[in-house]
Amino acid sequence: MRLNRFDYSRQPLSGNEIRLLSIRPDERNESIRCDLFVKDLATLKGKFEALSYCWGKEQDYEGIIKIRQTCWIPKKEEPEDGEYKTYPYTEFPVTPNLLTALIHLRSELTPVLIWVDAICINQKETTEGIKEKNQQLSMMSDIYNSAKNVCIWLGPNNEKTIEAMKFVNTIMNFQTLDEHLRDEDKLNIRKESNKSTAESNGYTDPDNEWINLVKTLKETEWFSRRWIIQEIASARNASVHCGDEVIHWDDLTDAILLLQENQESLKSTVDKNIFSEVVTLSATQLVTALTNVCHKSSNGDITERLLDLETLVCTFQQFQARYPQDIIHSVRALAKDLHGAGGNRNSALLAAMHDDSSRDLFIAFVNHCIEHSRSLDIICRHWAPSITDTAGEEIELPSWISKLANGPFGAPGESHQRQNGENFVAMSPNDKRKRYNASDGWDLPNRKSDYERKPRLSQLKIRDHKALGTSRWPSVESNDPRYASTVVESPLEVERRRSISRRPKETQSESSEQKESLPTIQSIIEAMNPESRKEHTESAPDGAFVPPFIKVSAQSAERGEESAADSYIQEDKEHDKLLPGQLEVNGCALGTVRECSDVMRDGIIPGNWLAELGWNRKSTNNHVPEIVWRLLVADRNPEGGNAPGWYRRACLHCLKDTRLVNSRGDLNTHRADKISESMTLKYLRRVESVIWRRRIVRIETGSLQSKYLYGLAPEGTREGDMVCILAACSVPTVLRKIEAEDQKPGAKVFQLIGEAYVHGRMDGEAVREFKSRETPLRSFMLQ
Repeated sequence: MRLNRFDYSRQPLSGNEIRLLSIRPDERNESIRCDLFVKDLATLKGKFEALSYCWGKEQDYEGIIKIRQTCWIPKKEEPEDGEYKTYPYTEFPVTPNLLTALIHLRSELTPVLIWVDAICINQKETTEGIKEKNQQLSMMSDIYNSAKNVCIWLGPNNEKTIEAMKFVNTIMNFQTLDEHLRDEDKLNIRKESNKSTAESNGYTDPDNEWINLVKTLKETEWFSRRWIIQEIASARNASVHCGDEVIHWDDLTDAILLLQENQESLKSTVDKNIFSEVVTLSATQLVTALTNVCHKSSNGDITERLLDLETLVCTFQQFQARYPQDIIHSVRALAKDLHGAGGNRNSALLAAMHDDSSRDLFIAFVNHCIEHSRSLDIICRHWAPSITDTAGEEIELPSWISKLANGPFGAPGESHQRQNGENFVAMSPNDKRKRYNASDGWDLPNRKSDYERKPRLSQLKIRDHKALGTSRWPSVESNDPRYASTVVESPLEVERRRSISRRPKETQSESSEQKESLPTIQSIIEAMNPESRKEHTESAPDGAFVPPFIKVSAQSAERGEESAADSYIQEDKEHDKLLPGQLEVNGCALGTVRECSDVMRDGIIPGNWLAELGWNRKSTNNHVPEIVWRLLVADRNPEGGNAPGWYRRACLHCLKDTRLVNSRGDLNTHRADKISESMTLKYLRRVESVIWRRRIVRIETGSLQSKYLYGLAPEGTREGDMVCILAACSVPTVLRKIEAEDQKPGAKVFQLIGEAYVHGRMDGEAVREFKSRETPLRSFMLQ
């Protein structure tokens, strides 16, 4: 970015200060001229707007605006006194999307006071720029909450987006909404022959309007960006801008909820395929979850944060981030377990890891979740994006950090169609209950007394570089009557990572100053765990880095000899492995996988495995074995409650229906569109969501009572894998013993394949059986 001519050092920030942009009034075709000044955020509440937008995919900063800086110059002999100095206009490069947004938000009559992250935060690739970006990132939620309005910029308008915005206003009238939901016969509108009649009555084709709204929500990039969650959740008021079209955020929210509420009727009367995607749209997920993020007072102040970091990270899975670390950083300010002075040692590590490897941040996040929730379910949740180095090679993550690609709809932006079965430990901000309780009675041991004897880190605080006092900056008032509100998709995410790979060498004074304000990751690790310097330790000492019940191996992270070709890649921060990649857990083996079905791609259940489970398709007896109808839905309904009894009858209808079952007895759940019976269709949809790309497995237990168990396992499961119940994990897991080159003789290291459903062992039955046999817990080292 060509920012070299713009001197941010004229306007240093300290404490709670931010820079604010004042767009000078002018006509639409004139260039953008602005004033930039510094103010304490506490004095600005309700007096400015904030911009939420996408930087776009453009790599070149083609747009140019002119900025004039106003600075306070203190007198050398009397620092308390001084004067304001205004510098000449300086050209400032911006992306085309930002330039277009500023042009449309500018008023012809009055100045517009607005906070724009790409301009108001120093984005330079310097030590000062990096430090400022990290500090301002911690203030993002407060900045958006302090703005009187957040202007959501969706981009320039076109014919389709204009119609979509108008349609939102139309369906806010419930009488008009009902008219647009009726079928074509009731409306006396037919898609072809009566189109002119419809237009003469003042209507356009209702089918096209609904489809256009869905396509607009699907194709608008703003809805897919992860940073908007923090920005819109923090906003007091928000308006949505698409070119010159403006609607209130609340109206768009209601339109999306109405679309979701009526998607089934629209699927049957308009277009099945496009309305099937409504539930997976980022826009739908955003508005349905926002009510559960925080509580606000009547004037918009955030009074309570409702969700912990694990829920925030694992809930908003379809939102994209430019950099892997932003999967966590983009929602950190909203997390109730990270807000305030409290927090565990791993939360301190999370706060410090802006500039370190994504792998280490992910490891710290998992340990934070385990320590905070006292549960191992996080190792079965699919939340982590792929990480690549500067050469485009993928960085390997521990098997207990599961990738987003394993989620029901794959990685964000890839598809709105199902890619995998649902996660058995899926989280919902609306319902915190766990679906299963396989480890009932095997909680993580409470060894608080031992834990507290270990070194603890207080919450990291950013050091102020100037004494705080009464602000000398001019008062800011704005009477602009426009209502526009937005949320920002942080462009500081863009430069924050780039700056690391080309970080300039620091002077001795700069280095020492940084160490005072923010410790290095290595120093944090050593403070937590003095033993981490040892190269050959089987596991971390109790309570050293993570709680004593979860031990992380302190294996040396040293690599072998590097070739000249690898030397540049090894400088990439993604290759800096400061945290160990092994996790020690406790549990018992339920059994060994002896046979697996083929992967149930496209929702096809093999007929031979239905027969293995006890189904006889030639029998005239209208009876389906309980294990069949329960296993196919993982013994739960879509909301996570117990499977209703009518599922048995619906399953029988499916297995007897020749439209769904072929000559070999294979059941094709993807032919649900052939079914008209509503209850059978609901059961079939549930089956499809569970079995997709999974395997049915037969597990040998060695028990006289039940030699074999049956269940559902991940696609990667194979014969010989172990199925285990782990302490504090609500579902069984599939583990595979591996032979690591550097492991000690006799050491048992395992790869986590994923979560499993084992019929009859999901609610503590196995634990009670282990206890009756006095089976001791064993240790599993996960790698």
